[in-house]
Amino acid sequence: MRTIFLIIALVIGVTASAQVKLNGKIVNTYKVHTADREAAGESNDCSVRAIASAFDISYQRALELTRKYGRGRGEGMNAKSLVGMVVSELDNEAKHFAVNNINSRRFSKKLASEGSSYIVISQRHVHTLKYNSETGKLHLHGNPLDSVLNIIYAIQI
Repeated sequence: MRTIFLIIALVIGVTASAQVKLNGKIVNTYKVHTADREAAGESNDCSVRAIASAFDISYQRALELTRKYGRGRGEGMNAKSLVGMVVSELDNEAKHFAVNNINSRRFSKKLASEGSSYIVISQRHVHTLKYNSETGKLHLHGNPLDSVLNIIYAIQI
């Protein structure tokens, strides 16, 4: 029993510390798009939520774009297709580059340019680090634990 409490305390501590260390607040896009996701019968939709958040477009529009570029219903999206879609459909000046397995906090401190937002790709997930001009900070748009995932690729928008 004591071990269970220790594990729970450790998980809560890691989660809280990871969220505090990021340069801004976390917007839980899973909760934001619950109704949209359920209406579309979707799952594994992190790429859809990341695109909707990054470009301030509707979930439905982001869903249409990701489908156009090969994402099936309830499936994840290939990183190469995601980059191609962003450059072709949304921002033809978007820069994209490999990242050496660092989390969102370190990415924002070490690699992010002031005023830019990023779609960041980890091993099996994608989320957005969105610049907020009012706070001058990057805010994570994704799942609450995305701040601890190691990023392997980024799209600067």
